Amino acid sequence: PRSSTNRYTRLLLGVEGKAGGDKVRYAFLAGPDFRRYEAATQYIVDRTPTAAWGEASLTATLTKADALTASAKRERWLSSTGQAVYDNDNVLLGWRHRFDAAWSTQLSAQYQRGKYVAPTVRDDELRTASGQVQWTVSPRLALTLDVAWQAGVDRLRTVATAGRDFHRVATGLGARWAY
Repeated sequence: PRSSTNRYTRLLLGVEGKAGGDKVRYAFLAGPDFRRYEAATQYIVDRTPTAAWGEASLTATLTKADALTASAKRERWLSSTGQAVYDNDNVLLGWRHRFDAAWSTQLSAQYQRGKYVAPTVRDDELRTASGQVQWTVSPRLALTLDVAWQAGVDRLRTVATAGRDFHRVATGLGARWAY
């Protein structure tokens, strides 16, 4: 009986290119996101909202061994329950360094925010710092070690949302085999 099924149309304008030879690559795309929800629900008041949508990226190759990346995106999403709607902001900064043909590392920081649209009252953040070391054993085999530190934050700090903050560390080992 409660459904947030919707159709959307985006009118986007963008630009992409290179600067400084091939050292800097950039891309930008933005415009309005027009929605039409098929049925009114208790979680969506406006059945025909317009929201901002956009994404941008920048990659700078500093040296043969070093590259910096930055990206940002804003989009409207349905919540995991399919009932509420939120605006998702995501910003990522990264640095990659290649020590030699076999060893490389990558460090990144990411900020995500999910601000729910009325009448839902939620405003969440996820902050992540991560690192990866990769060892290319052979042209076919690469091994990785990953570590990510995350903090989830409830920006509203209401009685109803108390206890939702968290901190965690996630680690991983990976192997990639190409044939």
